[in-house]
Formats: sequence, C-alpha cells, structure tokens
Amino acid sequence: LTEEALTNILKTIPNDTSKVYVFPLVKPADLQNSKSSQFVVYIYESLILRIAHGSTSFLFNKWNELLQEPKNSNFYVLLVDDFIGTGNTAISCADDYVNNKNVNRNSILISTFYSMEVGLENVKDAGYQIISLNTMKRGITDHFSQNELPEKYKIIDEIEARHGITKAYKRGLEQSEALLTLMRTPN
Repeated sequence: LTEEALTNILKTIPNDTSKVYVFPLVKPADLQNSKSSQFVVYIYESLILRIAHGSTSFLFNKWNELLQEPKNSNFYVLLVDDFIGTGNTAISCADDYVNNKNVNRNSILISTFYSMEVGLENVKDAGYQIISLNTMKRGITDHFSQNELPEKYKIIDEIEARHGITKAYKRGLEQSEALLTLMRTPN
C-alpha cells in the first residue's frame, strides 16, 4: 500500500517542487498523543529514502523549518494517515497549516490508505487535494434502504451498548460507520 501511495503522491506533486514537508495528519490538540499517522510518517520516511529520486527534498516532522519558509516559496506539505472517516480531522489539521503555519491551501496534499467516500468528498469540498488508495461506503447508511435503516441502527446500537462503546465512538468515530481495523483506527 505504501509504495502505491507514494507513487500517486509523486505523480501529484509538481516536478519543480523544491521541498515536501511530511507530517502526520493529527489535530493540533492531539499532537502529544500517540496516533497511527505518526507511524505512517515513519513508514513513508523509510520508503522515500529508498525510492524517491530527483531534486525534491523530503523533510520529515521539520516543524521549525516549515515555520521559517516564505509563504510563496516552492514547497508542499504532505499530511499522511492510514484512514480518514468523516474528513473532519483532515480538514481541521489542514486548516491549522493554512491559518497558523503560513501554508497556502493549494500547497497541501493529504494522503491516506483508506477513506470513507463521505470523508473524501468533505476534504475535497473544503478545497484540499487528497489521495486515497481505497474508498469505502458507510457500513449501514450506504448499504440499506431508508425503510431498513431504523432496524439496522437499532441492531448496531444494541451491540454497542452490550460492549460498552462510549458515545464518542457510537457507529464509528463521529458516526462515520466505518467498518475497518488498521493500526490504531478506532472504528
């Protein structure tokens, strides 16, 4: 997956890009917490060092260097994760770079291995470039008719109640209805 994702990234970033800053896709409030996106950065780093060629420099977790970049210089910010659900975290993280780190919106590229279709569209609608190797429909809403939904929601709600699922994770994080297990994905 990682090699395929990197190939797509290299096709998307213009050849004349001088630097690509690679960071985990993490909300500013969660920077101190252990997240799967931090591991994805590590995977990309080992792969890029082996595969990437050309004049583009890839810089990993170089916060201070990014903050010193002139806004109009020729660089990209690559935000990586293993999964995007609703897209809200991706948008929040990218917005932080635009609003607080002097990065142009069109210089941000988000890459993920898996995403929910709804999250992918939300990120695109927010004006960000996104690459997702695999997209999925919501587990209930996108698979059943409107008249079947109340019964299906009741079943999943009962299962989650028996397992003590907290409100924040009912029907997936932010109700993304993601049925997926990856590195540390809570859905």
